[in-house]
Amino acid sequence: MIGEEHAAFARYRLSLDNLRLETSGPPFERMKAHLAGNASHTGMAGVFRLQGADVCRVQGTEQVAVFLLPGAIFWKLLRDCTRDGRVDFTNRKLRLDAAIRLPDFTDNLEARLSESLP
Repeated sequence: MIGEEHAAFARYRLSLDNLRLETSGPPFERMKAHLAGNASHTGMAGVFRLQGADVCRVQGTEQVAVFLLPGAIFWKLLRDCTRDGRVDFTNRKLRLDAAIRLPDFTDNLEARLSESLP
């Protein structure tokens, strides 16, 4: 299983042992309530129905190297576009945004972005 820590732009591979499947009881009810809460906040109440909750033991974790720069830039562009209506962006403005966490040295941003495109 792959897990992500979005705030830190980190990705981890988890080694899990599946212990059991819960279809009732406290763990199941907590997950059911959590799912219902998330669904209601996104306008999707009644769309999902929890049928079971896997209970697992984590045997180990391993950080997975990923190239997240394009994702960080994408979210910044999307956020600025929806929040402020901006549609024009420059490399200079991207470089000055501390939230994207670009490296301190000057590199070829266009080349790095094009490497990540399919």
